[in-house]
Amino acid sequence: MNDVEMKAKLAVLEVVAMNTLAIVFAITASSDPNNRMAISAMDTIRSVAKRRMSGTIHEAEVLRAGEAYLDELLSDLSENLASIRVGKF
Repeated sequence: MNDVEMKAKLAVLEVVAMNTLAIVFAITASSDPNNRMAISAMDTIRSVAKRRMSGTIHEAEVLRAGEAYLDELLSDLSENLASIRVGKF
């Protein structure tokens, strides 16, 4: 696999993962009106992902970049939670 193929696959994985979370959060809106479960789920995802990354990525610079990107993705999702939950996605 070359760099272009790997970048394309990562982009697709990001879109699938983020859209899946958005759909799950939209579906659970009626049972989670204060977004507590959704926020807890994102916190758990962040924690588990960082733990897994720190166990598999041994280059400090790569680990920091991965953690920053994870925080960016989950922050974007969190900021858009209200619009996701009213079916505007």
